[in-house]
Amino acid sequence: VAEAKVKVAEGKVHAAEDKLDETQAAQATAQVALQAAERAFHESSTEEKSECHARVAAAKATADIAKSRSTRAQNAYERADEGLKSAQDGLKSAQNGFKSAQAELEAIRASTMSMRTASTGRGGGGSEDGNRGGV
Repeated sequence: VAEAKVKVAEGKVHAAEDKLDETQAAQATAQVALQAAERAFHESSTEEKSECHARVAAAKATADIAKSRSTRAQNAYERADEGLKSAQDGLKSAQNGFKSAQAELEAIRASTMSMRTASTGRGGGGSEDGNRGGV
């Protein structure tokens, strides 16, 4: 079960990482478009200012949306990464618990074998009180 949780968490991290890459690329593209619109606005004639101002506003809105999506994707990635670490810790704990249980089982088996050996060693022939007959 713990191994399955690790696999699921790894899948979530990879998906979040892909989404983060995608949103960061979109943010970079939007930022370039905003810079181009601002440059065009500053270089435009008075008659073109209104149209260029609208383009700058639209590019800024797009850049803001892209930044927000990128931030959310970054947060999702960090949560997925934390989930993976938690699942890995759970797996490690389960493995340690299993090893501990195996060690206990081996100790019980060794104790049982030692008790069997001791009981067969003293019970074979003659009485246990040291009386060898006769008296």
